[in-house]
Amino acid sequence: MTTPNVRLAAALDYAARGWPVLALHNPVDGGCSCRKSDCAQAGKHPRTAHGVKDASTDAATIRGWWVKWPDANVGVATGAAAGILMVGPDGDAGLADLARLNDEHGPVPPTRRGRSGSGGAHLIFNWPADGVPLTNRKNHRGLKIDVRGEGGYFVAPPSVNATGAYAWTDTRDPADAPAWLLAWVRGTSLKLTATAGPGAEERARAYLKKCDGAVSGQDGHGRTFAVARALAWGFALPDDVVLRLLRDDYNPRCTPPWSEPELAHKVKDAATKDYGKPRGYLLDAADDGGGRATNSTRSAVTPPPGWAPPVPLPTLPPVPPFPLAVFPPKVADYWQAAAAALAVPPEYVAAPGLAVVGAAAGRSRAAQIKSSWSEVPLFWTAVLAPPGSTKSAALKMARAPLLKAERVWQRTYRGELSVFDTEMDRHKSRLKEWREQGCEGEPPSPPRRPTLRQAVLDDATTEAVARVLADNERGVVVLKDELSGFVRGMDQYRGGRGADRQFWLSAWAGAPAKVNRVKDHAAGPLVIPHPFAAVAGMMCPDSLAELRGENRHGDAAADGFLDRFLFAYPDPCPAMKESWRTVTPDQEAGYADVVFDLLGLELVPDGPAADPEYRPHFVRLSHDGQLAWEEFTEMNSARTNALDEADPFRGVLAKLRGYCARFAALLWSVRRVCGLVEENAPIGVDELAGGAVLVDYFERHAGRAYGRKWLDRPGRVARRLLAWLARNPERTAFTRTDAYQQVKDERDVSSAAGLATVFALLVDHGYIRPVDRPENARPGPIPETYEVNPSWNRRTWE
Repeated sequence: MTTPNVRLAAALDYAARGWPVLALHNPVDGGCSCRKSDCAQAGKHPRTAHGVKDASTDAATIRGWWVKWPDANVGVATGAAAGILMVGPDGDAGLADLARLNDEHGPVPPTRRGRSGSGGAHLIFNWPADGVPLTNRKNHRGLKIDVRGEGGYFVAPPSVNATGAYAWTDTRDPADAPAWLLAWVRGTSLKLTATAGPGAEERARAYLKKCDGAVSGQDGHGRTFAVARALAWGFALPDDVVLRLLRDDYNPRCTPPWSEPELAHKVKDAATKDYGKPRGYLLDAADDGGGRATNSTRSAVTPPPGWAPPVPLPTLPPVPPFPLAVFPPKVADYWQAAAAALAVPPEYVAAPGLAVVGAAAGRSRAAQIKSSWSEVPLFWTAVLAPPGSTKSAALKMARAPLLKAERVWQRTYRGELSVFDTEMDRHKSRLKEWREQGCEGEPPSPPRRPTLRQAVLDDATTEAVARVLADNERGVVVLKDELSGFVRGMDQYRGGRGADRQFWLSAWAGAPAKVNRVKDHAAGPLVIPHPFAAVAGMMCPDSLAELRGENRHGDAAADGFLDRFLFAYPDPCPAMKESWRTVTPDQEAGYADVVFDLLGLELVPDGPAADPEYRPHFVRLSHDGQLAWEEFTEMNSARTNALDEADPFRGVLAKLRGYCARFAALLWSVRRVCGLVEENAPIGVDELAGGAVLVDYFERHAGRAYGRKWLDRPGRVARRLLAWLARNPERTAFTRTDAYQQVKDERDVSSAAGLATVFALLVDHGYIRPVDRPENARPGPIPETYEVNPSWNRRTWE
């Protein structure tokens, strides 16, 4: 059974999204916790007196419910206040009914989707903005499909019922329901605003004749994709027709022509990726009866020859808040209070806190997935935040207990070093006597020099880290205010041609490392059999490309270095007046106790007693834990296989698979020192479910980071340039100098040459295109000029 705190964590996450939550009954001994022998809704009906009317987003109320009913299932209310509706195909029959609706009216857009306990599905959509009522319906219109609207609710993951567990299969944000689905839900006409009726294919073919062919090296992919989108969405044509028109009518004019698999891939993307416009938007309502639009309508919706509708610039997708509830209160409360005191998002403290707490446990504990695979709680975390976001203070709060421990170790080391110096003097005297006596017998053994225990490093050069790791087998954490400096410091003694980056790639995996000394070659290399070096820090979004390893020509190293980082990319908190919030002494002491107790977990000696090696204490998975791991890896594999083979996000998902095991090792260790599990207890559903929640969080934040497409500065400047053009609709073209005069500033654009990536972005999205040099132009330089897409609706652009 899924443990209570994981359900509470999910409930709090839903509430943070603005979805009202309610506590539901849960299955017990083949029946329901309501104890009614004839209960027909076991594990599905509310526990509170007023049912769904009691649904709340108040965290204190929600926590109180789960204190009272620790095993409660989680319900989420639907309706206008929640901003969502649910369409639920019931079992295989319901899924078949939905598939038939899709075949008849078109597919539903990708949206938040879950698997119900019975094997059906829950599709979550945004609440329609038209204000037309939408109520609850069961087996709607004779089909095995339920609808939850105003006054309704659905059972949400990770709840369970008598037949199985609920789980999310797609965690993206809800999409808008298509018009045909809303019409079906409301029982009204299924007639769409525009359909691919007679004449649509002929009009699409006429449209293609006016589109310029794609040319390799001149954004050929973007132009072909835009044309495919116009056919699929603008003319509401099915995929096979779109592919045929592209192949027969458009492809012969492309240089070079596309292969049929390439065209099929573009058609699939064009048809499935949300366009932000209704299907059939190029099919005007006023038709002359022959499938031809009137001139007035055509000019309003059909792009001029050679142009396709511009593709919106990428924006930051919404992301969930940090799931503090998966951690025991001593950790979660401190992170929350520290963030509140600094008026920053919890991630600013919690993300580096993950690396700090993981480094405190170090190599002492490992999650053993199977005999050949185990993972220690080693994390590389990066918080993306703009300048002036109090990042340094947040990092200081996260690391505070480790610094306190290091002060104790330094005092101990100084005392041990004093004793060592005394013993060394005595050794020298005994050695002198031994020599004066003719070197009879064995020479006296020198005292062993003490080592300084360390946990935090600021110097991240390879040799510095290796030296410390040689004396600290448990591991260390490198903490950096600016992680871009961490990357810049690599290979600083070798002009960027050394092996520092490779050392860190191996160290992340705990692979043996050998480091040659820079100054003391005679001493031989430093050999670290099991390096543990966590990394945590902050960086500005604009510096992300540097972490990625891009050189000045824009090329990225394809070594997976970036994939190893867990990105937290929250929305910054707005500036506010002093709140006088602070961390209480009890919260500070509780967090410190957890870190100190983790530092006290010992490694396990292995091998000969005279010279043992030390390994982690391996914590195996329980039987339920194995089932939970299977479920997680099944979902992770499905999400990976859904991506193109060349998609860089596959590397992120691959690393998150291992990170789930690392999260489980950390959660088990923290729960152990908090007295919530016994030393010999296995890793169970609780730890793995918590790990899956953290994986979902970091996957979505990585999606936000990757969604920037490494264009933070160009994207920001491009929006300023579009805003200027929107304010001046009479301007149909502009020069580089014109643009520079409008967007120049010291931070983003210090010279006209810096606009190259901005123009490339706008050309790629179809807002502008370069104007060719006129054939009859006089000799000499011609100002670089760009034409503005006349089909771009500047009045509605924001």
